[in-house]
Amino acid sequence: YAPLLVVVAHHLFVVARPATAVHAFTVWANPVLGNKIAKMGKYETKTKENDASVEKFIDSVKNEQRREDAKKLVKIFEEVTGYPAKMWGTAIVGFGHYHYKYPTGQEGDMGLTGFSPRVQAMTVYIATGFDEYAKESGYDPAPLLKKLGKFTTGKVCLYFKKLSDLDEGVLRQLIKGSVEMMEARKKAEDENG
Repeated sequence: YAPLLVVVAHHLFVVARPATAVHAFTVWANPVLGNKIAKMGKYETKTKENDASVEKFIDSVKNEQRREDAKKLVKIFEEVTGYPAKMWGTAIVGFGHYHYKYPTGQEGDMGLTGFSPRVQAMTVYIATGFDEYAKESGYDPAPLLKKLGKFTTGKVCLYFKKLSDLDEGVLRQLIKGSVEMMEARKKAEDENG
């Protein structure tokens, strides 16, 4: 197959086969889901941690509500995770770092959690995912989601229009639980070689 440029959820990837576009997106967001499709081929993600200014990125957000919510989210994520905000690619503010390696030998890096102030909605990345992927990872956010507020979800994304639509305490618990689960997984993987 010839390399192909693919956009998945506003992320640009270079993939060897079209089916790997989904896998490439899960690299940043969900190693459990990504592991299920790791055999689909090679990829090169463009969503990598970099030294771009988080403050400048947030200041460039055109929607005033989204910009103010992004500033608040940086504080929430830093307080909950203990990690500083870092840019991942050009549009994701990530916190923490996770190096994954699939049984196929493919490996890479992703943030433990993060968010992106997208045009349609604010997107929060919960690496343990939702539904069956969350349960497989050992972390089930369903009880928290019932109390969170007004939102929708994707495989690993939580979408909302305004931060005030959510219960901040519940959001903090959701972020904390996901990060703790990912850190525990990372520790177990490090101990098992």
